[in-house]
Amino acid sequence: MSTPRVETRSWVTRGLVMGGVLVVTRAVVGHTVGIWPSHGTALRMLGLGIIIAVALSWGFSDGRRDRSKHPDPDRGGEDLTVRWLAAGALAGFSGGLVVWLVGKVGLEVGDKSLLFEMTSGAAWTILLVFLAAMVGKVLGAGLAARSLAAAPPVRYSATAAER
Repeated sequence: MSTPRVETRSWVTRGLVMGGVLVVTRAVVGHTVGIWPSHGTALRMLGLGIIIAVALSWGFSDGRRDRSKHPDPDRGGEDLTVRWLAAGALAGFSGGLVVWLVGKVGLEVGDKSLLFEMTSGAAWTILLVFLAAMVGKVLGAGLAARSLAAAPPVRYSATAAER
C-alpha cells in the first residue's frame, strides 16, 4: 500500500503565506488596538475573520481545482488534507516565532512568551488554518461536482479492449 505523496512546495508555500497573514494581521490588530482600545474585541474578531477567509478561500480553490481534474475522488486526486495540515503546522510555528521576534523588536503584537507562541498559539493557528481550509475544500469540491454532474459521465474500463 503506497502512502499519498504531497508536494513539498505546495504545503510550504501555503504555510509560509498563512504564517505571513497571521503576522501581518496580528501586527495591524495590535497597532489599531493601541489607537482605539475600546474597539479591541471587534478588531480582534476582524483579524480572526481575515485569517479564516484567506484559508477558506484557498481551500475552496484547491478543492474546486482538484475535483475538476479528478471527477471521481476514489480514482485519484491530491491529498489536500495532509497538505493543509502540514501548511497549518508551518503557519503556526513560523508565524508564532516571527510574532514573538517582532514583539521583542517593539511592535505591539501582544506580550506572549515564546513558550506560549510555540505551543498554545501554534496549536490554535494549526486548528484555525486547517479547519477553515477543509471547509473551503469541501465547499469547492461540492461546487465542482455539481457542475460536473451536468456533463456526461466518464467511463472507466479495466482493459484497452473494452474501450
